Parts: sequence; C-alpha cells; structure tokens
Amino acid sequence: MNLIKTKVKEKLGVELEVSGSKEDELEAEDNSSTEEADIAKPGEVAKEEEAPPSGDGEAPPEGEQPPAEAEAGSEAASKPVALSELAPAPTQEDLFGDIDQLKKQHEEELAEFEKQQELNKARVEQGLQEKLRARRSRRRKIEAQEAEANALAGGEGANEPPPPSEMGL
Repeated sequence: MNLIKTKVKEKLGVELEVSGSKEDELEAEDNSSTEEADIAKPGEVAKEEEAPPSGDGEAPPEGEQPPAEAEAGSEAASKPVALSELAPAPTQEDLFGDIDQLKKQHEEELAEFEKQQELNKARVEQGLQEKLRARRSRRRKIEAQEAEANALAGGEGANEPPPPSEMGL
C-alpha cells in the first residue's frame, strides 16, 4: 500500500489516503467476482449488436458508460468494454492475405523446387555414368596390357591365372 501511495504521489502529485484492512480487501475481492458476471457472453453480444444505438436521453446499454462517467474514475477503467465498441474481428484475408494467390505462389515454388531436384538428380546420374565409363575404359586398357604382356611372355602361363598382384587384388 505504501508503494502505491508513493507512486500515486509521484505521478499525480496527490496524496492518497487509503483506509482499510485485510478484511476490506477480502470483501473487495468478493465484489470483484460478482463484477465478473457483467462480462458479455456470446449470445448477449449478438442481442446487443442487433439493438439500435441509444439516442439522447436514453440510458446506455448494459456494460456501456456515457463518456462523462467513463472519465470519472479508475473503476471505469477496470470494467470490460462492450464488443460493439471494439474494432471488428479481422477476416481470413486480413490475417493470411489472398489465399488463392498464396496457393498459386506455393505451387510455382514447389514446381521450381522439383525441377531443381530433377536437374540435380540428372547431374549426379550423369557423373556416375561417366565414372563407370572411365572405370570400364581403365579395366579394358589394363586387360589389354596384361594380354599383351602374356603374349610377349611367350604364352607360357596362358593357361594359368595371373598372379594376384596383376588381378588388381
């Protein structure tokens, strides 16, 4: 309470006199639970929105206060505002944008991504085929050299398998 008093004095320049006890605070909490019953429910809001706005001399609808009373005290600041006074709820288009356009953009991006994946796959496949061709070519050259070496050796070991070092093991 002392802190509240000092803050009020700093901000407003007014001495705040509060008299009360813990019993008064408990009583105030009980009253606040009954004030919560004044909160609008969905069915009540629909009825309130259908009602015509109040004219001069009429009492304001339940839950609303005239401007003079709203400025009168801090009690008005703690009460909930009627839904009719609030801004309308945003539509799906306000929240997410043009959904059809977003879907189209997503499909285009997905098609581009798939195209890139196919190109990458084709490059990898082409690289593997080139490596296989090079390996086969090397093997043919090695086999040709071995056959030439065997022929030069006089065909003595033509019926025998080559030693393991020549087989590439």
